[in-house]
Formats: sequence, C-alpha cells, structure tokens
Amino acid sequence: MATIRREDRPILDRGPGFPSLQQLVDRANGSQQVTILVNEFAGAQSVPEHVHDVEEVLIVVAGECT
Repeated sequence: MATIRREDRPILDRGPGFPSLQQLVDRANGSQQVTILVNEFAGAQSVPEHVHDVEEVLIVVAGECT
C-alpha cells in the first residue's frame, strides 16, 4: 500500500447537517480490512446510523462521540 498524505486527499462537503468527510485509507487506495476517515463536525451535525463491511477507526480529538 502506498503512503497516504492527508494533505493530498480531497475533503468532501456533504451539505448541511453532515460533517465534512475525508477518506484517508479505504479500498480505493489498497486497504481491504480497514477504513480510516476524517470527519470534522460543526455544531449539531451527525452521521446517520450505518454499517461497514470492514473495520472503522474513530478517534475523537475534541468533544464527545456517541
């Protein structure tokens, strides 16, 4: 798998009510077992309940996650 640099990955604006999304590691760049995403939340934004067929890593750097 290639080295992934955050500054090289696009940030997707998903519209009102949703946090921005930046896909760092996923199947598109060679990972078959884990997905690593960056979501930046502003205010009361949320992500709907969902499932993945690979492991997902959540790291909260400020605030809280439920």
